Amino acid sequence: MTRTLLLGLALGIILPETVTAQELEWQIPQRGVLVYGQRLDTSPPYMLQGGQFLPGFAVRNPAVIFQGELDPTQRFIDADPASLWEIAMHLAFDLRTADGVNDIDQTIPFLTDFGSVRIAGTSGPVAEDGTQSIQVELARVPIPDDAYATDILTFVRRQNSKDLRATLKIERRIDKAAGRIASFESRLEGHAGGQAMNLGEWWEFDKSRLSRDSDFASEVEAVIAKGAEYVKAQIQDLSGAHIAAGLDNEGKTVASGLLALSLLTLIKADIPPTDPVVAAGFDDLRQRELTDTYSLSLALMAMEALYAPKRERERLLAREIERPELREPPAADRAIMREWVDRLLRN
Repeated sequence: MTRTLLLGLALGIILPETVTAQELEWQIPQRGVLVYGQRLDTSPPYMLQGGQFLPGFAVRNPAVIFQGELDPTQRFIDADPASLWEIAMHLAFDLRTADGVNDIDQTIPFLTDFGSVRIAGTSGPVAEDGTQSIQVELARVPIPDDAYATDILTFVRRQNSKDLRATLKIERRIDKAAGRIASFESRLEGHAGGQAMNLGEWWEFDKSRLSRDSDFASEVEAVIAKGAEYVKAQIQDLSGAHIAAGLDNEGKTVASGLLALSLLTLIKADIPPTDPVVAAGFDDLRQRELTDTYSLSLALMAMEALYAPKRERERLLAREIERPELREPPAADRAIMREWVDRLLRN
């Protein structure tokens, strides 16, 4: 027997025991995005009941996954789901379970309307064509005592105590060669806050885009502009209950915080401070009595953004400047901001 044959036999015996399969990772260009086509089947329609979203369904993000939202290993989305709309996507896009049968047991520390939510179930074997089934149960669990400071914990528990019982089934197709989920369909059925819900989703990979792609950048700018117009419409009437001045039933100034958040959003969307709605909003905010940490923090962020230099973020990314530049608000606004900071530190 020749040395070459002996070596080949030895490698055939040894390699399977010493070489482990490489873990599957997402293959998304640096700072790029994968865009998916999406269809929905919802009951009630769009998860609206009597003009209000069902608990947990207020925020729905577009059907995309960004390279920057992945964990350092590029295997799963690093942030927790922000709403029930995002649960299926997070599980379908988690490549840690793409190797076959796995137990799934994770807890979302905080999900609006519910508090902490436990997700428990299994992922099935992966078929030759890359398809795999996932099934989990969703249930609200108590928020841990050490999650927040005592006074905040009481408030959070009171505001986010709705019940959640649901089953989520996912069928996904893994494209190992391309390093992505090619498609998935899901069905979420159960009760949220005592109301029946049924959400079906179908996602299919469409295209990969680079963050500096001019066409993609134009699409993003158009969406931001559309969102900004919506936010402007919501704060045009400064006496509206959702942004009205004064204390709410909890003795808080949360509505003023929402006004500040809206103004911050508009400034970040490049709506000029001279815009009549923005100018009126800041004038009103300056005169308001802010008491709680939420409204004070957002008011300070909005005021800081108002005096941020143009294109500062782009200049930082391009390394034209090493650090953010000094904000120089006029004396009157500086005095207001100093008062807000003093109150914030006393809270």
